Amino acid sequence: MGKFEYRVKVRRGRITLPKAIRETLGIRDGDELIIKAENGEIIIKSVSSMDIEEFDKNQRTFRSY
Repeated sequence: MGKFEYRVKVRRGRITLPKAIRETLGIRDGDELIIKAENGEIIIKSVSSMDIEEFDKNQRTFRSY
């Protein structure tokens, strides 16, 4: 898996993940991701449903939109 870096615009508070990243990581419509802010950066993780359940237990700030 390669390293990707793209410039994207925020529109109405949303971003679109570039197709190359979605395809490389196997991200499809309906998949859930974990998004967090850390040290001035936004981190987006592709996770399994088991990871999300564990995250939910440990992080009370997780919200689904």
